[in-house]
Amino acid sequence: MNSADITPVLRLLNENDMGTATELRGRLAFLLNLKQGSCLVAEHNGQVVGALIGFFNGFHAYINYFVVGRKYRRRGIGRQLHARFEQFAKRMHARGIITDSRLTATPFYFRLGYALPGAVFLIRRFQ
Repeated sequence: MNSADITPVLRLLNENDMGTATELRGRLAFLLNLKQGSCLVAEHNGQVVGALIGFFNGFHAYINYFVVGRKYRRRGIGRQLHARFEQFAKRMHARGIITDSRLTATPFYFRLGYALPGAVFLIRRFQ
């Protein structure tokens, strides 16, 4: 992800009720420049169709925002973005990845190997 991708990512997040451009623009710019951060986009024909934004907190990698445009879902885009984020997490020597999730997205995370350690977070541990 680069600064030119911020506007299309904001559009994706807004279309999926994950925040407004006003509230998220500064946060995305901050995360884009964070050394412990990972901001990934997926493109189709030059158009941003997915994004995963996360960071490493010293122990675990955390997924802040993860979205794939509705008409591009179930094509493996989310799985590919997650695989790239997992590579980042392993390079940072994270103990695993933590994310929060909408109930409708939890089956996706379960297919990736996540489990419910508590009522709020999903976690996938590395071996």
